[in-house]
Amino acid sequence: MVPTVPGKRTSEGPSRKLLAAKARGHAADAKGLRFESTVQGYYAKPGWRTHLRKRLVGREFDLVVLTHDDWGTEVTLLVECKDKQRVTPSDVLAFLAKLQKLYEKYSDSQMEAVMAYTGELPKDARECRTG
Repeated sequence: MVPTVPGKRTSEGPSRKLLAAKARGHAADAKGLRFESTVQGYYAKPGWRTHLRKRLVGREFDLVVLTHDDWGTEVTLLVECKDKQRVTPSDVLAFLAKLQKLYEKYSDSQMEAVMAYTGELPKDARECRTG
């Protein structure tokens, strides 16, 4: 037992607020994974390899799809999944920043990028550009 000081609150573990925040985080992660798995199913075609939550250049991509174009060159498709009512400009800019880091390292690779989303993609998010 932890000794108590009159008037001071003691804690023997995480606060209710912290536990509630962790529970919300786990629920959001599970919701995101369900949507990512749905999108993965869309790209699961013969000859296509899909990888959920793959880390490349220190960044995690929701879905990485590997396939070949008509000439046999490997193509990497990087997919960002957003299962939310409204995709924000900061969501788009964060995805673009991840892509930029990857392109800097693998500039000779053939890559394409897609943002899959369930809600609205407003004009301000569609028109985002990096610096």
